[in-house]
Amino acid sequence: MGKISGYAVDSTPNLGDKVIGTDVDNLDATKNFTIGQILSLGGTSGLLVPYTGATGSVDLGVHTIRANSFVKQGGTSSQFLKADGSVDTNTYLTASSIQLTQVLNGFSAASQAPSALNTPLIISFGPAQTNAVISLDSGGKATFLEAGSYFINAYGNVERQGSSGGVSVLLFRALLNGTQISTVKGFHLDTPGLPTPYEVTIPFEANAGDVLWFEIMRDSSGTNAGGVYPHINLGGWSNVPSTQMQIWKLN
Repeated sequence: MGKISGYAVDSTPNLGDKVIGTDVDNLDATKNFTIGQILSLGGTSGLLVPYTGATGSVDLGVHTIRANSFVKQGGTSSQFLKADGSVDTNTYLTASSIQLTQVLNGFSAASQAPSALNTPLIISFGPAQTNAVISLDSGGKATFLEAGSYFINAYGNVERQGSSGGVSVLLFRALLNGTQISTVKGFHLDTPGLPTPYEVTIPFEANAGDVLWFEIMRDSSGTNAGGVYPHINLGGWSNVPSTQMQIWKLN
């Protein structure tokens, strides 16, 4: 038998063409095998990936497939391929794409208390300040100059001062354009000079021109006492403000 390299080359092979090989299941006998028989083994063994134009599925089992790119037939540049083979056009935020910018930090060192029972008091957060995004007046109302998503953190140092006796009921709420948002919060104050720090964080979708403020009120179900008060520190730290409001804008 001559060298294989010495035989003529068939430029038009087909699945019916035969090759010579060894049948290890039959005492290593030399036999003829068609190209079609050999290729058919790939569908069951997972050794071969279907050629271009294949109409059947390929199951690689636990094996890994790597390529420079994968193209979904009929897919578009606005879609991405999911693990189950489906495509998705949704936009998902990642941790690196979420950025918060602080647009307001106001605080007051003044004592703030309602003048009488059942009389609301708008909480002040210090001197007026304005930037391109938000405007805070000295009376405590914050006007949003830009629409967007915001996080609002409001703090009050709740306390009862003066004489003891009875229990004071101090209420707290937030208002948007004059309408209450969220629920009313309440404090029972029975001991003078015992501060209770209270803090609330509100995710908020604002329209340009929206006005937000907070109110406290001494309810008539209790005594006429209670408010938000600063605390003077002697240990070298800055003093505790009576109120503070910080606002961040989601970019």
